[in-house]
Amino acid sequence: MKFALVVASGVHQGKVINVPGPQLVVGRDEGCHLRPASPAISKKHCAVFMRAGKVFVRDLGSTNGTFLNDEQVVGDREVMDGDRLRAGPLDFTVQVTGKSDSTPLPDSLKSVPASRGAAPKTAEEDADAAAAMLLGMGDEDPPGSEPKVPEGSTVMEMPAVDSTGKPVEQKKKTVTPAESSAAANEILRKYMRRPR
Repeated sequence: MKFALVVASGVHQGKVINVPGPQLVVGRDEGCHLRPASPAISKKHCAVFMRAGKVFVRDLGSTNGTFLNDEQVVGDREVMDGDRLRAGPLDFTVQVTGKSDSTPLPDSLKSVPASRGAAPKTAEEDADAAAAMLLGMGDEDPPGSEPKVPEGSTVMEMPAVDSTGKPVEQKKKTVTPAESSAAANEILRKYMRRPR
C-alpha cells in the first residue's frame, strides 16, 4: 500500500507528493519530511502514516489545527482515498493506492501524543519523544551500523499563501552596494543626531 498527497489549491495545484515510506511528517522543523515556508504551519504540524493496512492522520499539537474533510483532527483519524486534508494554508487530496498490508505504526509516532488533550509529559519524556521522532527513520538499523539514508525526497519549499489559498507575492529587490552604503550612512546620521 502507498499513499500520496496531491496539492488541491494554490500555485502548485495538481502537484503530486509521493511518500516513499510509511509516514510523512509536515512542519517547519528540519526533521520534517515536508517543510512549507508558511508561518501558519507549526514546527511539527501533523503526520500522515500507515498502520495495519490503513492510512491515518494525526495532528501533532499544531497551533492552527489539521482538518480532514473540514473536520478538525483529534487523535488518529483514518484517511480514505480522495479525502481532503488541510494543514494551515496547505490543502491536499489524499491518494491511497495498492492493496492493504499490515504495516505497524512507525516507532517515531508511537511516542507522539495523539491530541492536545493528552496527559502532560515531563520535560524528559517530551525530549525523548522529539528525539524519537527525529531519529525514527533509522529504527530498523542494527546498533553500531551506519544509518540507511532513505531514497527519494518529499521535502518541498512552498510559498506562503493567504487565507484564500492565493500565493503571497514576495518581491525581491536587488540592492546595489552604493544603495546599501547610502542607507547605512543615513542610519548612522540619525543615530548620531538622537538626544542623549
